[in-house]
Amino acid sequence: MTPPSTARPVGNGVHFLKGSTLNAYLDALRARTPLNASRATPSGAGAPTQGPTATLPPASSAFAPNKVYRLSAAFLARLNAALAARSPLATTAQTPRGFTAGAASNAHPPGKIDATGQGLRHLTDALAVATPTATTKATPAGYMLPVSERQVAPFEFETKQGAGSARFQLAGYVGHEAGPVFRRTFNWTGGSWAETFTAVGGLDSYGFNDGPTTFPDIEYASTYVEGAEWGDYISTVEEILEVKFNDEGLGFDDLLDEAKAAFQWQDPPTVPWSSYLADTADGYLWTMASTYVNNFLFPWGEVSYFRQKYRLRWRGKQPVTARIAYVRNYDYDHPKRARTLVLTPDKWTTWYETPASLPSPASPFDVIGVGVIFSAA
Repeated sequence: MTPPSTARPVGNGVHFLKGSTLNAYLDALRARTPLNASRATPSGAGAPTQGPTATLPPASSAFAPNKVYRLSAAFLARLNAALAARSPLATTAQTPRGFTAGAASNAHPPGKIDATGQGLRHLTDALAVATPTATTKATPAGYMLPVSERQVAPFEFETKQGAGSARFQLAGYVGHEAGPVFRRTFNWTGGSWAETFTAVGGLDSYGFNDGPTTFPDIEYASTYVEGAEWGDYISTVEEILEVKFNDEGLGFDDLLDEAKAAFQWQDPPTVPWSSYLADTADGYLWTMASTYVNNFLFPWGEVSYFRQKYRLRWRGKQPVTARIAYVRNYDYDHPKRARTLVLTPDKWTTWYETPASLPSPASPFDVIGVGVIFSAA
């Protein structure tokens, strides 16, 4: 890389310089022309990509080496503009001796340059800061930085579903005689009426491809009188008269265990049901697979336990890193990484299963959502 001039006139007044010194400044400016900038404007050069060759404002014509020139404000203004156009728009690191290209922060702009010795010192310092620290090509005509290619390609996932279910009808299963076990009373200004349920049957668990056993119908009775003057509605009172579900008979945990025991994976796997056009710089996807429990209780209970298997494929040109993560209860702002996979182009991974149980502390009602965050490998 052509170094900037070392001329550092003493004092702040207007100065005269030889043509050879001015030519050193011009050579340093030309050497700081980015040859592969994504865009080049008067305000600076864009980050390096496989973009068009930069076309920046040219430096002034060469000066006669042995001739002495008096600096002018107009000339220094042109140098200032030429340096600004050659400065990086963004850098990841910047020191008094140069910069590393990136997009983490805005680059430091050139210093104030005027037709004085102090202005020349600002120019020299700005040239040093505008020197790239890592180049793939450096010539008197300009430099080239390593290409940073952002790859966009389809990211696919395939799922296999599985589920198990358990049902429980309350009365008769734990030795209680059949009878009214659940009552709902509706209170009105003109009186009250009630409905009662008599549940019979027992436990029934079944897998993904099975059907439930048919229990006898739950008996229903009501004291509602058609056409009666009930007046205005006041309230509804619900009562369990015979058995409390969690105290006697089977509770929710028992039902969930039965549902897990009946769990089956669906075979064959489902058709790939989605694809995602992913940018390896910041690609992410929620939710592609999950584990959850459905439930319905009183005066009978039903629980369905659901999980998925998943496998991934990347259709890009190069491997990418996929960070598989899970969230609880749709808390996407706080994902927890479960594993890291390296996806090679056009290859399915092995099958992975969503978690069988939830992290402690958790309740059976929690949901695990599984997603992926990926970047270039």
